[in-house]
Amino acid sequence: MPDAGNKFALVLLDEAAKVPAEIYDELARLLGRVRYDVIGAFKRSPGLPFEDLDAGGAEAAARALAGCGVRAAAVPAGRLPAFPKVLTVHKAELPEGGGLSVQTDYVGTMREMPWEEIAGLSAATITESSAPLGSAGPSVGRQVAGAAARVAVGLTFGVPVISGRPRLAPKAPAPRVEVYGVLAVSAFGVPLEIRFREDMLNYEFLGGRKTAKAAQNFRVLAGELLHKAPRARASSAFRALAETGAAAPAMDPHEFARHNRWLKLLAAEGLE
Repeated sequence: MPDAGNKFALVLLDEAAKVPAEIYDELARLLGRVRYDVIGAFKRSPGLPFEDLDAGGAEAAARALAGCGVRAAAVPAGRLPAFPKVLTVHKAELPEGGGLSVQTDYVGTMREMPWEEIAGLSAATITESSAPLGSAGPSVGRQVAGAAARVAVGLTFGVPVISGRPRLAPKAPAPRVEVYGVLAVSAFGVPLEIRFREDMLNYEFLGGRKTAKAAQNFRVLAGELLHKAPRARASSAFRALAETGAAAPAMDPHEFARHNRWLKLLAAEGLE
């Protein structure tokens, strides 16, 4: 996050807001920026495109957006939530009283998040790629040993050179790609985000409501969280999952993190 000093953020208030293309030139003029940089900022973080504006620029940009039907506000950058610590949990309890209780370590320690303190509820289908095991190629030791062996072969025949036969590099393994559903729960005043992965969650806590299908169990969990967290700002994807079982939209991990931060900001600032 940039130095919050006297800086302001431009915050869009509606998740489904469509910024018309013709406003980018006006925003570039008001903010003293290149049009393509303005477009890039909105693509990277649709709800929170700028965090480093002066007060006048942020307010002027909010007015310009309002003029084309997009609700926005200027918020002091010092009030933006920090990016949180993310805990992906596999076990939870959903008592009527108290709050959401989740297991936070391998020895069974449970941590409670009071229902009244839940600020944001969001859902996404994450696509994540990672380098496969063994993709780094042979180690330096193996390369040296191989070279020594080829020299030895050359010396055996009285020619102290490495064999000139070309050695084809092994084909690199394809990256591993994971696609999974995830729910995120953030809290007021605490830089912590609890995440539930559809494919890694123990659904025993649902009791008699548990079914044989993870997707249905995930929907039940979303419905319970929506019902029990009265102050939470829920994303449209979270509501759709809880109410109809609709699959959440695809996001990459960084996009989801920015989305959740924006959602928490709306809740914390009471922006409607």
